[in-house]
Amino acid sequence: MLWLEYKEEHPNGLEYSQFCKRYGDWRRSDPSVDMRLEQEVTTIATRSNTTGFANIEN
Repeated sequence: MLWLEYKEEHPNGLEYSQFCKRYGDWRRSDPSVDMRLEQEVTTIATRSNTTGFANIEN
């Protein structure tokens, strides 16, 4: 999904394999990147109903 967003903004930009390589290199270059990404995902998950079940008790 990230690559698709990138390609929309940069149609002549990197192809998928090069994008993945550079993204992986960037993630490995800074150990705190994984922690920040994990915190973002956790925040998004807690703000939405990720169980797939509706709350029908109300």
